[in-house]
Amino acid sequence: MLVRLQTNSKQKEIINKYASEKKKKELEEKLSINNEDLIDDFTDFFDFCEVYFFNSDDAREVAKGNFSKVFSADGGSFDDDDFSGDFLIAGIGNRQYDTYYTREYLSIVITDTLFTQLEKPTQKKGLFQLMQNNPC
Repeated sequence: MLVRLQTNSKQKEIINKYASEKKKKELEEKLSINNEDLIDDFTDFFDFCEVYFFNSDDAREVAKGNFSKVFSADGGSFDDDDFSGDFLIAGIGNRQYDTYYTREYLSIVITDTLFTQLEKPTQKKGLFQLMQNNPC
């Protein structure tokens, strides 16, 4: 499993251009804490398979199969010698395919290698089938 961490580069550019130093520092701290929490939570509570991380700025490279900027929770580099190429991507985002709730809210979203959100899990589609056929 690869976990996409938010870098919010475009927001940072705007804030760096127009915001006060105090606001800049607040954003950096908030972003850093959120990513650290995400890494800690996946490391502590997700034990189904190996978990690695990458910054959202590197998403295009990851989609192309370039894992040079993927890293482990302890900061080590990703060793892709034994990597099969089958993986899922998790990240914070707005869910799609949700028929129960009409409001959008952030949650952990699971996508395929092209960042297309998986459909609701059932026996015929989605995460269940993918995990059954290609355990990570």
